[in-house]
Amino acid sequence: MPPEGEAPVESGVAPEPDAAPEAGPAPGDESEPEPTLEQEPEPAPEADPAPEPEPERAPEPEPQLELELTPEPEAESIPDPEPEPAEEEAPASYPSLAPLSLGNMGETRRESVARRLRALRERSPRPPGAPAFPAPDEEGADSGDGSLRENLAGRAGALGGGLSGARDRAAGAWHSVPTVARQRIAAAAIVAVVFLVVVLVVLPAAPCEAPGGDECAPGDDAIALVPDDAFAYAHADIDPDTEQYREASAIASRLPLLSRVALAGVVDELGRVDFASQVLPWAGGELALAVLPGTGSLARVVMIEADDPDAATAFAAELLGPGAETTQVGSVDVTTAGRTSSAIVDGFLLLGDAGAVASMADPEEGGGTLAESPAATEALDELDDDLVASAYLSGPGARALLADPGLSSLNTFVDASATSGVAVGVSAADGVLEVESRSVLDPERAGASPSFFAALPPFAPELPNDVGSDALAYLGLGDPGTSVDALLTQAAADAPELVVAFESLEKDLKRDTGISLRDDILPLLGSEAALSLEPLSAEGEPPAPGTIAPSGVPYVSLIADGIDAATAARSLANLQEPLVTALSASQGAPIAGFETAKIAGVDAQSLAVSPEVNLTYAVYDDRLVIATNPIGIEQARAEGDGLEAAAAFEQVTADLPEEVSVLAFLDLRGLISLGEEIGLGADPAYATYAPDLRALEAAAMAVTDADGTIRTDLRIAVGEPAAPEVESSPLGAE
Repeated sequence: MPPEGEAPVESGVAPEPDAAPEAGPAPGDESEPEPTLEQEPEPAPEADPAPEPEPERAPEPEPQLELELTPEPEAESIPDPEPEPAEEEAPASYPSLAPLSLGNMGETRRESVARRLRALRERSPRPPGAPAFPAPDEEGADSGDGSLRENLAGRAGALGGGLSGARDRAAGAWHSVPTVARQRIAAAAIVAVVFLVVVLVVLPAAPCEAPGGDECAPGDDAIALVPDDAFAYAHADIDPDTEQYREASAIASRLPLLSRVALAGVVDELGRVDFASQVLPWAGGELALAVLPGTGSLARVVMIEADDPDAATAFAAELLGPGAETTQVGSVDVTTAGRTSSAIVDGFLLLGDAGAVASMADPEEGGGTLAESPAATEALDELDDDLVASAYLSGPGARALLADPGLSSLNTFVDASATSGVAVGVSAADGVLEVESRSVLDPERAGASPSFFAALPPFAPELPNDVGSDALAYLGLGDPGTSVDALLTQAAADAPELVVAFESLEKDLKRDTGISLRDDILPLLGSEAALSLEPLSAEGEPPAPGTIAPSGVPYVSLIADGIDAATAARSLANLQEPLVTALSASQGAPIAGFETAKIAGVDAQSLAVSPEVNLTYAVYDDRLVIATNPIGIEQARAEGDGLEAAAAFEQVTADLPEEVSVLAFLDLRGLISLGEEIGLGADPAYATYAPDLRALEAAAMAVTDADGTIRTDLRIAVGEPAAPEVESSPLGAE
């Protein structure tokens, strides 16, 4: 018999009748019959059927394709996948993979038969019109949806096998690349990934000083043009694209009059100039002002960064007028008209005092600049980095400028007699204007003349919790007894008249009552004191400025913490009679003595001085509370967060130092409203600035004198101006 699966040999002899079931194709059929399971003899149990002879066998399919097309064990029929083109073979670059057949590894007998049948079908062309799948009536074939389902499964398997084969081909191609080349490709891939992480993750969260971060305020390049003997120097960010400029501009728009006053020095130098239309089109991001020692008076020079030098020169020429003359100073052209000159130096337009401009255009050989000054650098480095404006005042400059009586009040925060340099920074954020001052003290000068705040030890404020949340004002001190005594000692040199007045008061009190202020009163103030001004009525919203809505006289409250309760009670009891006697004499009428009352669960002593003032005090635990109204005792005893929970207080005290020598808070809107109630609105000077002042909401200031530096932080919250609510005139139209 011919081998199974092959056509019988043509010999002209008809086959034997008993061989008919195993005969080849029917008469007239030239093609090879499509084998079926019935035609394949059952292989021996001990081994798989022998493979087809090598010359007759079609090329083995790719191993991955055989894995994907292997039918599940429970399937009863073998699906007929789409035949792959006969010419498609494994790539020539991987000949060693052809003999491998992952399907042979642990495959079952049924899987082996199915694989060989697929090989036969791929080798034998299908007769024209023959179905791609076994007919429904063939044994082992499903009908209907089952056949379609297996067809789809076969196609999906073919797709998966193709992807798997592509993956393996790629892996083979990767390993065929030389090791050095693979390492370079991997390094390039790592660099690409890091680049994507930086662009997509790091840069969006980068600070403004990092590349790709938000737009920062411009750096200070103008300071390198200023001589190191400058008395004062100020620098401002005028770049509209920076966040600080936008924030500051929003606040300035709410305070137009006050902003104009603040910039008066620069405006005077520029004259009648529309800054937005005449300067900004050619200006860069910096505007600065230098105050230099001059002949007989201080010399001022305005410096504007010039992105367009030609336009800046034209602006200066128009400002100086047609009679200006240009001369060469060093290598710089300087144009002068009268006592004013202009020049372009290192990208800046200099405009101001003729002598000062000339000295900056051609500095003396060996002369230093303010950027190199150790005193200026030390003070300016104390400021925050992101500022809309900054200023520097040298030690000699501070002593010269603060000698002006109009500025002498600022000397408390500078200590001009001891400072080696003062730096001031201005920034804006979320409607809050922040001003910080850093006065670096010369150790020898500070030792000979200590500052006002040197007598106030740093402390961490805790009593704002006991002050009412609607307080109009608050002042906190640490260790007040010791502080007051130290202040009196300092005042002996700076304000001797104050010491004389205090000593006179103490002498009279000692004579009349036998009580010493230094020995008996100051120690009662404990480790921390809070002085507050609070409205009599705390209910409802405060009236808008300009509204005539009397709310009663506010009361004053003093809270002292860390006291000796027994000593304080005894000392205050001894003061009652002398105090009543003194008040009766001052009013010309007798006053009833102190009365005991129960307020908020504690015993309080109360003295009615007038309809508006009812002096009351209470001692409990380690606290002393003295108020001009009994409600002050109740407020101090009330539960809750007090002033610390007030939105205005939180807004202006955020980010202040944890330890301070002095902490002050003002509810500006409430105080302005109170002032207008008592007639402030009738003052012409106040009326001029009332629209701006009504936009002020709250302010806080913290001062610390430590480590040789006086640090002052001022925060001012600015809102929208509150329009006054004034009733219409009762007069008729006539």
